[in-house]
Parts: sequence; structure tokens; C-alpha cells
Amino acid sequence: MSSYAAREVPLSTGLVSQRGQFFLVLILVVLLGLTSVAQLLFAVPMPQVFIRWLEVAFAGFFLFEASRSYRAPVIKPLGGWLFLAWIGFATVSVVLAVHPVPALIRHAEWMTHVLFAFTLWHYLQRHPDTVKILFLIIPVGFLLVGLNMAGAWFTLPNPRDYNWLEGIPLIGHARHFGYYGLATLIAGGGLLLGFGEKMTWPKRLLALGGLALCWGFMFWAGGRAAIGSAVLALAFIVWFAGKGRRAELAGIFIVAAALGLWLSTFFAVNNAYMGFLPSLERTATATTAGGVNGFTTGRMVIWSAALSSLEGHWLFGLGPDGYRFLEETHYGIQPHGMPVQILVEWGLVGAIPFLLLLGLIFWKGLVYLRQERDPLLRSARITAFALIAGCTLHSVVDGLYYHAQPLLFLFTCFAIVLLPVTAARSHVRQHPIFKLLTARRTLWGLTILLALFFFANVDWVYLWIIRAFGG
Repeated sequence: MSSYAAREVPLSTGLVSQRGQFFLVLILVVLLGLTSVAQLLFAVPMPQVFIRWLEVAFAGFFLFEASRSYRAPVIKPLGGWLFLAWIGFATVSVVLAVHPVPALIRHAEWMTHVLFAFTLWHYLQRHPDTVKILFLIIPVGFLLVGLNMAGAWFTLPNPRDYNWLEGIPLIGHARHFGYYGLATLIAGGGLLLGFGEKMTWPKRLLALGGLALCWGFMFWAGGRAAIGSAVLALAFIVWFAGKGRRAELAGIFIVAAALGLWLSTFFAVNNAYMGFLPSLERTATATTAGGVNGFTTGRMVIWSAALSSLEGHWLFGLGPDGYRFLEETHYGIQPHGMPVQILVEWGLVGAIPFLLLLGLIFWKGLVYLRQERDPLLRSARITAFALIAGCTLHSVVDGLYYHAQPLLFLFTCFAIVLLPVTAARSHVRQHPIFKLLTARRTLWGLTILLALFFFANVDWVYLWIIRAFGG
């Protein structure tokens, strides 16, 4: 019997039935995916608030439902000590922060993500099949924001002259929505592994269409780091897919990228900072004029200002969110680089254990991935590891370890890649709902969702019809 099966506990013995528990988790996943529209639906100024409440709700649900009948696995000493060192020194940084109240709020956000990841890690060991729905956190938000972008495009009088770089509906900056694009693209690539070796035509069309749309947005937005990170993450998926599927997956990824580049040309905008080809031209011009600082779009100046602010605070930093209150932040509320960000927020004593812990997660995740033989969990591990690798690479020059949505994706993936390895899960009963998630039904579901969205937004549909027919 597999190690997962040995730990399986009937869900009906708790407060909620098996079916009810599954749908509660599904609702949680969908709601977490809707965090990008929290400001529109709930008048919440920042989606971090919404995310924190949902993460705490899941932790409370797990404690009431499962803790009485579940024995937690032992955490290895090295990871445990690094984790405690990071948490401890980060907390000290809050106490010594220049601005303690914002630091405490920011620290609470990090700790809520940690609580959610630990809870999810425990929960997945009881119910590993749930991993199939976790990645819905990513495309739900991407789809809804994308549909709103389409609605705005067809209702604006001059959409090509609109400031899409800083005014994407529901999300704001195009680069921030690029986090969703990057994560959705990688999750879609990993979905192909879950389809198995027999790829039917509906599955191929679903894969090509979804990946092409993601690539289309990435090329349309023109984020160089996001595009490069996506290429490397998908290359990782292709490599670990195995010799029998590498050629097929690589072919799908390449064709989807070509289709996405072609699609992006239809919606090109009059903005020198957007678009793949304008981005390359801008990079060449900026590099010639400003060297490394020009190539990194001014980040060398940002990082220099951030590190200069640490004079007298190298040990414990300025405290979480301390960069926001510098007199000359030059650009944005965070330094656009994870290494600089954690050094400014936690100082050397917090940044070093965090980076070592992150390195340990990469190492253990890769070891577990090589040992995993279960097809479902292997595909989930590959996808989660590729997401962590792609987002972490992107975070070197951007704020993926600062904003709430990418942090939610990352901590969810941490929980998946660190799951204990099992040789088989043949004795673990699969919930019947998972057998319904076929490619054909997924296509129909997306079509119905699109139709409902159009009916719910008849105002811009009406305007689009008027414009299309010259009324």
C-alpha cells in the first residue's frame, strides 16, 4: 500500500462530508483566483486583504476538519532551522522597523502565506487528488481580467491610443498582469502532462488555443523578463516530460508561441513600451545610450538607491515594506528585484536564511521530482517546480516576491513540490468529479463561461455591435 493511502482518512468522519469538503476546497480555489477583481466586487482597495482572509479560512477549515485524525510528518532539521531563523529574524526586523505599523501589516501578509502553504501541504498528504484543482487559482483570474480587457478594447473609441501599460482594467499595470500571463502559460504547459500520452484532437486544440492566447498577451505586453522566464520554464517541462513526449510538447509550445506572436500583431498599440518587437528595439537603443542601466530599464539606479538606504541598517534592514517610505524611491513602491527587496526589508540576518531556504526548496523539490513515479503527482510536481523556477527567475528584476497574487502562486507551488514522495497511489480512491474534467467538457465549460460573461456585460457588447455595424 502506498504511503498516501496509508494516511488516507475518510472525510465523512469530520464535520463535512467528502463531497461537501471537495466543493469547499473548489470554492476556495476559485475565490483565490478571483482576487484580481476583489477591488471591483468588494470595494477592497488591495487584494492582499481578500487573499489573507481566504488563506486563514482554509487553515481554520483544515484544523477543525482533519487535525484530530491526522499525524503530521516530521520536518527535517536543516529546513526547520532555516525556517525558524528566517521567521525569527524577520520578526525582529518588524520590531526594529523604521515604520513599524506598515512593517507589521506586511509581515502579517507573509506569515499568512506561510500558514496557508503549511496547511495545504498537510491537506494534500491526506487528499493528493486535490492537486488537480489547485492550479485553477491561476487561470480563473487571468481569464476574467482578459475578458474585461477584451470588453474595454471593443468599447474604447481609440483602443490603440489608450494607455494599456498602466491602465489594464481590474489589475492596473500591464507588467503586473504579466505575472498572471507567465503563471498561466506555465500551468497550461504542465496541463499537457496531465493529459497523458494519448493526445486527442480536442486536447490538442485546447492546448494550442490556450497557450497561444497566453503567448499573445505576453508578446503584446512586451515584458522581456516574463517572456524569457516563460521560455526557460517551458523548456524545463519539456525536459522532464520524458523522451517519449519531448518532441510532441516542444512542437505544441513552439506552434503556440508562433500563433501568439501572430495574434499580438492584431492588437498592437501606439506605445513604445509595449509589444515584443518594439521592446527589442527599445532595449537596443537604451543599452547603447545607458549601458547596463539602460538594458535593465533603470533598475541599476533603483537598486543603488535601495542599497544606499541600508547604511546603518545592514543587519536587520528597514523592516518589511521599508522601501516604500524612502524619500527617493525613483520608481514604484518596491525595488523591482527580489534579492534587493529582501535585503532592504529583513537585512542580512533575514535575507541569508531565506535565500538558503529557497535554495533548499529547489534542491528537495528536484530530488522529490526525480523520485516520483505517480503520473498525477509527477505532472503536478513538474508544473509547480517550473512555476517556482520561472517566477523566481523573473523576480530578479521584478516584484513577484512582493505582490499578493504571485506570492499566492509561489506558496501554493512550495506546498506541492515538498510533498513526501510515494511510489504509487493505486489504493487512493479518486473522487468521481475528477473523471468529468475531460478536454471536451472543459471546452464547453469555457464556451458557456464566455457566453455568460457577454450576457452579464451587455453594455459593452451593445456598444461593440454598434461600432461593428456602423450604427
